[in-house]
Amino acid sequence: MQRKIYLIEPSYRDATGKLLQGERVLYCSLELPALSATVPAVWEKEFCMEYFEEVNFETDASVIGILSMGYDILHGIEIAEEFKRRGKTVIFGGPQARLTLRRLRSVCHPVVHGHPGSYEMRGILETSSITGSHQNTKGGST
Repeated sequence: MQRKIYLIEPSYRDATGKLLQGERVLYCSLELPALSATVPAVWEKEFCMEYFEEVNFETDASVIGILSMGYDILHGIEIAEEFKRRGKTVIFGGPQARLTLRRLRSVCHPVVHGHPGSYEMRGILETSSITGSHQNTKGGST
């Protein structure tokens, strides 16, 4: 089994449905680097800040991690649905994930609440990559 995770911070759609993308932003979330630091060293990592680049739906990653601050939750679900159709294990996390748990459970395996530490992340990745699902774990995952 390949140990590779693709971490995605989705962009969002404007009122007309257009996906917002550009060349610069006034602020930047630190979710990707913070979460990256918790991924075990034996795992290869790939990243996407969708505001700047297209999501690579052809990735060879075995696990897809989607990070949501809230404003991007609906588009994040669209991304999760596509990866699920492609047979990937999808993990969804971030502050908004807990509030939309019922909707997320149909498109992803675990939903992570808050920021897992290295120990919790190792458990989440190992369990998800072996079974394609995840049981409740200390550290806020369901």
